[in-house]
Amino acid sequence: MAGTPVRVELSDDVADVVRREASRTGRSETEVVELAVKRLVAPSILDRLWDRAELTEDEAMAIAVEEVNSARAERNAS
Repeated sequence: MAGTPVRVELSDDVADVVRREASRTGRSETEVVELAVKRLVAPSILDRLWDRAELTEDEAMAIAVEEVNSARAERNAS
């Protein structure tokens, strides 16, 4: 995984958890830390996106229903 090197200091107990999780899941320690950060930050990103959303709930639901119906029609055609 290419990226920007960042140095962080973790408490010993957190570092141990990262190592154990990496070992348990077959991920690198970098991947474990990156996933944890993404899970922490993702909700705030979604909140910002919702704040900028221009569709009403009804409009969004209508689009979702239309897409589901379209996908079902494609699946049934094949």
